[in-house]
Amino acid sequence: MKISITEEVSTVKIIDVDLPYFYKHDLMTQYGDSVIYGRIEETLHTSIQETLNFDGSVTYEIEKEDHDSIKNTGLASYFKSQYSSNQNEFEQVKERCLIFLNGF
Repeated sequence: MKISITEEVSTVKIIDVDLPYFYKHDLMTQYGDSVIYGRIEETLHTSIQETLNFDGSVTYEIEKEDHDSIKNTGLASYFKSQYSSNQNEFEQVKERCLIFLNGF
């Protein structure tokens, strides 16, 4: 008997990236809609996760990670075009987060 199987082959692709690089990752959690906005710099990664909960509330999670070099992190998937964002989107969520944190 013969059967067909599908094999996937991973390839390494070298790309030019301008830093800082901005990305956006849309998620859906069990609590609501969530988007992670990120800024990748050569030695620093900053992310802000904004979640719009099903009950109407909004929550934020902020992370900053220092790196010796961005090449040695697990962030490579964010350099795909589907995650591309810009500084304006990152600054807007940062502003919303600051307003949230200051209780306005």
